[in-house]
Amino acid sequence: MTKKFLIMMIILTTFQIGLGGCRETGERNEERRVAVEVAPVKRSSIVEEITIAAKLQPLNNIMIIPKAPGLEVTKLAVNVGDTVKEGDFLFELDKTLIRRQVEATRKSYEQAQNNYRIQKQQMEKMAEFTPSIPTSMITNGRNPQIPQGDMSQDSLLTAEVQLEQTRLAYVNALEQLDEMEYYAPVNGIVTQNNLLENQMAMNTQPALIISNVDQLKMDLYVTKALYNTLHLGKEMVFFTENEEHKGKVTIVNDVADLRTNLHYVQILVDNREKKLLAGSLCKLKMEREKNQDTLIIPKKAIFFEGDIPTVYIEDQERAIKRQVELGIDGGEMIEAIKGVQEGEMVITKGQHYIDENTSLIVTRGDDDEDT
Repeated sequence: MTKKFLIMMIILTTFQIGLGGCRETGERNEERRVAVEVAPVKRSSIVEEITIAAKLQPLNNIMIIPKAPGLEVTKLAVNVGDTVKEGDFLFELDKTLIRRQVEATRKSYEQAQNNYRIQKQQMEKMAEFTPSIPTSMITNGRNPQIPQGDMSQDSLLTAEVQLEQTRLAYVNALEQLDEMEYYAPVNGIVTQNNLLENQMAMNTQPALIISNVDQLKMDLYVTKALYNTLHLGKEMVFFTENEEHKGKVTIVNDVADLRTNLHYVQILVDNREKKLLAGSLCKLKMEREKNQDTLIIPKKAIFFEGDIPTVYIEDQERAIKRQVELGIDGGEMIEAIKGVQEGEMVITKGQHYIDENTSLIVTRGDDDEDT
């Protein structure tokens, strides 16, 4: 009985060992499969855009500088932030000294006028009594005595010169008197004020600055690559606080700055509706490079082996490794110059957990939902 029991135990143990070995072999032969997401290689256009920070500035800033510095400001009608129209009164300087000068030059001018009239009257009277010189005295070579009236002619010329000099001095004084009052040369906003009433106005800095904000500008300095994408009249898109606006290129300097090797570009913005504030910062989108008909793939499909960009292609639920040559970076999508073909499926998620020829469980990625 005991012998039979031992034989049965040996047979049972041997059977269990064999069954376990078969199970282990089956598990070893069952292949590992990895779930991945894929997206198709498409043919489309792609643009590489860059964002440049810029500042909106008034196109025209008019500086009002006193022509007669050192005088007291007797009237001041504006301050920073005031809106003015062309011809509006701005400020006045003390006229006391210039009024005295006007009065003095006026008197000198009147005296010169009176002197000129006297000299002219004397010359006319002397001309009535001056005998004419016989022609025979001139033809016979005689030297006739010069009449005294010719001396009066010189006096008259001197009086005429003095009259013109005093007239110019008087006119100049009147012009200086007018220059004591200053008026707005353009429509705009007073953006700087360096004047105080009853204080002296200096010419070391502008008394006022008036900015015309109907047109704003952006001054840019760009590389040659960006310069090649720009031309006069090109429409540009920019953003202020997530609001989209448009402007146009009005200046493109073909000659690069010798120090920076950058090209100056000006973009003009119509602001007659006053939607934009001068001095605001904005973000300008510019096209660096563009290709109309090329193969593109999601950038997230790319991984690097050393310095070599690589992707996995899904082919019949197997992973195939491909080295690719990349081109224009369009943000989420990137140009694939070599290494893939249109319609192939690149693995966009899970590629870091697979190797060459790994068996795959394929799901469609978000990029492939609309295709």
